[in-house]
Amino acid sequence: MKKVLVSGLTAAGLILTATASLSAPVKAPPAAPAAAPALAASLAPAEKLRLQEQLEGDGRIQALSGPRTLGALVSIGGRKIQLPADAFIAKFVVGIDCMPGGPCPDELPFLILARGQSQVWVGPRTGRIFHERTAPGHDQAFAFLREVTQP
Repeated sequence: MKKVLVSGLTAAGLILTATASLSAPVKAPPAAPAAAPALAASLAPAEKLRLQEQLEGDGRIQALSGPRTLGALVSIGGRKIQLPADAFIAKFVVGIDCMPGGPCPDELPFLILARGQSQVWVGPRTGRIFHERTAPGHDQAFAFLREVTQP
């Protein structure tokens, strides 16, 4: 008896749903979206590289870090600094979990500049250096920053 009651209620719900659906005004389906441009994922590697170079050339894509920033013009401590041709922004850090006993900047974002095997962590807003590690024999790797940074 219980099964019959549940089945009857289910059938009644379906009939009410079908009736409501038939009485609702018919709306036109939404317009199909315009054809999307080819996604970069579907491009051949050579075509991706060509597109990236074109977008970078047009100024629509700008590298914030990596080898493409060799010799970049950066703003540190309110002044524009031209990096030497062999220096680049290794990382543009926007968040960090500090390790006990390790360097821990109190300014975000900050830049990690690299020159050969040497690195310096510097706050672009204040010009403060949070950490510096120079390779043996390259003590002056970041001398070009001295006029705009503070230890």
